[in-house]
Amino acid sequence: MRGRVLQIFNRYLKLGGEELSVDRIAEHLSNEWEVESCLFHSNEWVGDDAPPVWKQAAWVFRNPQACARIVEAHQRFQPDLWLVHNVHPVISAAVFSEAKKLGVPVVFILHNYKPFALVDGGLAVGDGDIDLSQRWRNFFREIRTAAWQDSRLKTAWHCLAVEMAHAMGWYRSIAAWVAISPAQLEAFRKTTIP
Repeated sequence: MRGRVLQIFNRYLKLGGEELSVDRIAEHLSNEWEVESCLFHSNEWVGDDAPPVWKQAAWVFRNPQACARIVEAHQRFQPDLWLVHNVHPVISAAVFSEAKKLGVPVVFILHNYKPFALVDGGLAVGDGDIDLSQRWRNFFREIRTAAWQDSRLKTAWHCLAVEMAHAMGWYRSIAAWVAISPAQLEAFRKTTIP
């Protein structure tokens, strides 16, 4: 019997390279594994059917609806592991806490630096090099420049959610981290992530 992978991803408002990579990864994995995707979309929080803004703000920390959907998919599919990609903003980093409760290992693919910066530009220094050792979880520049959706308040709120995920130990429950490039791998080696 082939192993099973539950792939979890929060799609962005606009199609981009990360989303195309997620689809390719699922396609390649399906040669050896049974793969089921549990997908969310950022546009779920836009328009008339979107949750109220106060609820979205709370759910950035822990979205109970997203967690329930993922747990239901897990119970139905019975995967051997979760392959997690982007979790912001709809899913929330609480997905890692849910995995720990269920005893399922998580492989987290790092398409960007979100566990340490809301946008990659928040880590750029000097000539554009990424330096996690100096700017690790230092969100002041991102907040000052309104890096998330051109809003200082939204940026600060999302940065607080990332910081809370660290404080709650949610990132420490990840079994394996996968960097998408040697440069990214080297940057993460400078952090406390093994």
